[in-house]
Parts: sequence; structure tokens; C-alpha cells
Amino acid sequence: MQARSDLSLAKAARKIEEVLPEQAAFHAEQCVEKAIKAVLIARNAEFPPTHNIQALVDLCEKAGLAVPPEIDGSVELTPYAVEGRYLELPEPVSELDVERAIELAEAVLTWAEKQVAKKRDRK
Repeated sequence: MQARSDLSLAKAARKIEEVLPEQAAFHAEQCVEKAIKAVLIARNAEFPPTHNIQALVDLCEKAGLAVPPEIDGSVELTPYAVEGRYLELPEPVSELDVERAIELAEAVLTWAEKQVAKKRDRK
């Protein structure tokens, strides 16, 4: 799953002094976005090209998935997809922000992998 690669990049980036925290947060957001999209693909649910995590969560719910609170919480990462990538966030990303982003990404990835595995097992 590509999402796991983004999570690994986020974790590695936070340990490299020359890497901006915004870039680590971007990869955590990408993990969440790709993980949720993988779930939607596994459920044969269509989705538009978007970086909006709330829109993707809404599509999961529309597809009949029970979305746990940590998935809902991941919507706070959406600004890291575009604004953070171009350093246009209203405030700098802190180390604490990066840690929170990684924790959310880990939770979403764990949930997504279970959802995809369930769908595979039913085939």
C-alpha cells in the first residue's frame, strides 16, 4: 500500500534536521489520503480527485462504513496537502503537530488495512 510508504517518509523526515516539519506533515497527510482512497477502491466506490479528507470520510460513510473517531480526527490534516506543501499555512508546523499527524496517519492506516483485508477475505 502506497500509504505505508508515505507514513515511513513522514517518520524518517521528522528525524532529519534539514527536512522541514511541513514536509513530514505532508507525508502523514498523504498516508491518510491514500489509505482512505484504498478503502474506497476496495469497496468499488467512486471518488473525485481530491485532497479533502473530510470529503473522503463522507464517501466512506456513504459506502456504509463505520468510521471510527480517529478517522474523523484525521480531517485536520487536510491543510498539509496543499497549503503545507507550498508553505502557505497560517502558522508554522511544530514538532508536536508532526507527532500528531503521524499518530493520526498510523491510526488511519491500521483501520484502512483492516478494511481492505476484510474486503479481500469476502471475495
